[in-house]
Amino acid sequence: MRLFLISILAVYISSCAGLNIYNGKELSENDVLLDTTSYRPIIQVDDKISISIWNHTELSIGSVFGVYNSNEVFGKWILVAQDSTVFLPRIGKVKLGGKNIDESKQILTQLYDDYINSPVLDIKILSHQVTVIGQVIIPGNYSIYKGKNSLSYIIGAAGGTDFYAKLNKVKLARGDKTYLLDLTKLTPFEMNRINLLPGDVLYFPTKRGKALDKKAPIILAAASITTTILLLISVIGS
Repeated sequence: MRLFLISILAVYISSCAGLNIYNGKELSENDVLLDTTSYRPIIQVDDKISISIWNHTELSIGSVFGVYNSNEVFGKWILVAQDSTVFLPRIGKVKLGGKNIDESKQILTQLYDDYINSPVLDIKILSHQVTVIGQVIIPGNYSIYKGKNSLSYIIGAAGGTDFYAKLNKVKLARGDKTYLLDLTKLTPFEMNRINLLPGDVLYFPTKRGKALDKKAPIILAAASITTTILLLISVIGS
């Protein structure tokens, strides 16, 4: 009986061990730090995009230049059709699918130049997102676009990490690859150079201490009950 109770307690305590959901490889500077610094988002079919034209709200869709900015929350966007085109005020149908942001700006600037003197344009892809999970304050999906897709920016958007985040074993899943990031060894400059791409998953694992802290009252209660039972068995046996 005594051996049986001790075995149950041992199994319960061992169940507190955390699970690692990703298998990764060591961070490669050439793969992650350098390759994505020149990242230009590509407009794709079914993307939601906003187009802002300075001083021309009547031609803009979700303008960032107006006093009352409109964005995806208010439905101020246009969907890229299956033929990779969008229909825009005054100029009509334009093929932007497959083009990056800079190429798309150049195309629209040339088209609107026939109607506007030196048009100033801004394009945002509203549907490109990354996922942040694990030990952060606000896990979830976050929209990204150039200038606001760095590792440091996304961590800030998620409210930062909590006390139990294991910062030396952060996982970045990208396609069929997973990278291990040791944030304790990265400088702020390096973290700002690591740009996240659409579909990336950033996972902050948990320190073992959290599981123990959470289950400590239960473990102590179980240990107390077990001790009491063992004492009763000892008294009865004597």
